[in-house]
Amino acid sequence: MKVRMILMVVIVVLVFGGIFAWRAYEGRRAMLMMRSHPMPPVPVTVTRVREEQWSPRLSAVGSLKAVQGVNVTAQSGGLIVGIQFHSGMPVRQGAVLVRLNDNTQRAQLAVDRAQAALARVNLARDEGLYRLHEVSRAQLDTDRANEKSAAAKVAQDQAVLANLSVVAPFSGRLGIRQVDMGQYIAPGTEIVTLQTDNPLYVEFSMPQNELGRLQVGDPIHLSVDAFKNRTFSGKLEAISSTVDPQTRNVAMQGVVANPGHKLTPGMFGDVEVVLPQRRRVLAIPALAISYNTYGDYVFVVEKKAVHGHAVLTVVERPVEVGTQQGSEVEVLRGLKPGEEVVTSGQLNVHPGMPITVVRAAA
Repeated sequence: MKVRMILMVVIVVLVFGGIFAWRAYEGRRAMLMMRSHPMPPVPVTVTRVREEQWSPRLSAVGSLKAVQGVNVTAQSGGLIVGIQFHSGMPVRQGAVLVRLNDNTQRAQLAVDRAQAALARVNLARDEGLYRLHEVSRAQLDTDRANEKSAAAKVAQDQAVLANLSVVAPFSGRLGIRQVDMGQYIAPGTEIVTLQTDNPLYVEFSMPQNELGRLQVGDPIHLSVDAFKNRTFSGKLEAISSTVDPQTRNVAMQGVVANPGHKLTPGMFGDVEVVLPQRRRVLAIPALAISYNTYGDYVFVVEKKAVHGHAVLTVVERPVEVGTQQGSEVEVLRGLKPGEEVVTSGQLNVHPGMPITVVRAAA
């Protein structure tokens, strides 16, 4: 019985020993194969660390406002008989937008013109008779007053008739039409909005302690969420003469160009005021920075020799970053000018891994 147990134990040991020996042999073969077939390089994009001249900037959130903007309304009531614009179209000052029914007013103008013509004829006849002493001076004065009154009625009719045509008060871009053909509108009814949208005002505030660094004419840059890769340039046009006692901020107004009419009044965006002082910095794209709880770092490209061949690899290097301007960030410590850093593909690389540069980042 005891011999049988010992025999079974020996058999089990031999079986498991063979299994472990086979696995060890397979692992060694796999290791030798990996050494003979090195890991393929990881494709990445890189850029060089550059020295640049940066100007200090002050940031704020601003709101866009039209240089001129109104809700176009009718001065007189009436029935709409003509709409001569489309929503969103540009118009010039004086362009007719809406015509109201003016039949009654035109008829009244014709009557008053006839009365004015009669008054002129009576005045001319009585002036001739007055020179012949056939009419009195009082009659001549009455004729002159009648002629002026008739002319004033004609002018009044023409003014009322003009109010029945709603025109653009200035050149700009129209909004959405708010009225329809055949609709009766009362005086003051909103017809359409009209905005001058190139250039545009941008209104923002700055803390009072920055007043000494700001002056009218400083360049400003505006960016909005709708156009993330585009910056709109302008200048600081006005600084408020008072400080808000609640926030201790100073209201400011800039003006920015709006080529292509991309921006719309009412939008908000990030405003940067560029100050005149300049300083040299090391700059890299913000995409090159990796973040973790231990600090910021970048992958720096290095060359090393493997089996007599030069291979590109990466090393992880901690950096200290400063301010950011647009898509670039200032590097205070950790890099040197001319070094290459990885800008995309960081998730697929580890220190010491071979890489291949697919293209240089702009």
